[in-house]
Amino acid sequence: MMERQLCVEIGMKHAEMMERQLCVEIGMKHAEMMERQLCVEIGMKHAEMMERQLCVEIGMKHAEM
Repeated sequence: MMERQLCVEIGMKHAEMMERQLCVEIGMKHAEMMERQLCVEIGMKHAEMMERQLCVEIGMKHAEM
């Protein structure tokens, strides 16, 4: 799951779809595989901010970690 390309694609899908529920669900799926609280917060920030560039940057940070 932590492959660079996949994480960047997830970030772009957040930016393209701009749907609150989808972003929270993606955050929760991240949480199941990694650290629950941190990833749920990231998913909620995606949903609140709805900014393309921010979502892509978060996707890239996932890929770097």
